[in-house]
Amino acid sequence: MAESKRAVVRKGDLTEGGIVSKLTLFALPLIAGNIVNQLYNVADTLIVGRFLGSVALAAVGSSYTLMTFLTSILLGLCMGSGAFFSIRYGEKDFSRLRAGIFASFTLIAALTFVINAAVFLWIDPIMRLLSVPVSVYGLMREYLWVIFFGIAATFLYNFFACLLRAVGNSAAPLIFLGISAVLNIVLDLVCVLVFHWGVARAPPATVHTQTPLHSPPPPHATTETPHHHPRSLITTKSPTKTKLPHTCPHPPADTPSPS
Repeated sequence: MAESKRAVVRKGDLTEGGIVSKLTLFALPLIAGNIVNQLYNVADTLIVGRFLGSVALAAVGSSYTLMTFLTSILLGLCMGSGAFFSIRYGEKDFSRLRAGIFASFTLIAALTFVINAAVFLWIDPIMRLLSVPVSVYGLMREYLWVIFFGIAATFLYNFFACLLRAVGNSAAPLIFLGISAVLNIVLDLVCVLVFHWGVARAPPATVHTQTPLHSPPPPHATTETPHHHPRSLITTKSPTKTKLPHTCPHPPADTPSPS
């Protein structure tokens, strides 16, 4: 009986088994994700600096602080929500878990919309506040204007990544991050070397690199029982009723910033 019960325990269930081994296996994909993200940013910087010049690199670098600030707000909220999700999942309290997912998703999505609207409306005052040099002002403004469209994708990736990690699956977010990083580098090179778009026209590729990241996790990407798949925990009804510019880049914000 005990062996039978142990057999049904999912591999990613952090409430069962040895602590050290479970946490090690859980942490390794997180460490790898940070490394991938750094390689992602290094590749962007090399491409921009080598093929677009110092002015373009300065424009992208000047965007780093602002984008880090904005994405950090969303990342912090998603991580905080993930802590709540993991507690409810560990307690097997799936009704409160569903309610929490619905509430947090709605709240963070609304805040994302507000942030997006605010940066589009006040992009010039914000840049003046940051004392952006005149020499890079134009390129930076054009870059930011397009890259801001990726804020929603940043929220979606981080929200679902935190949800998956909350239920013990840290590998799936790494896979999505790796796909995005490869697409980012490829599209960066295509935008700069083939289409010659430069910093001002390359950002659309950055936004496109995040499209594989912002959908709910597929069934095989989770570690839970069939009856409590993360996607089944999200409901559209109220819970009470049931750089290159990185030439082209902008990391999936789980990740530091789009520089």
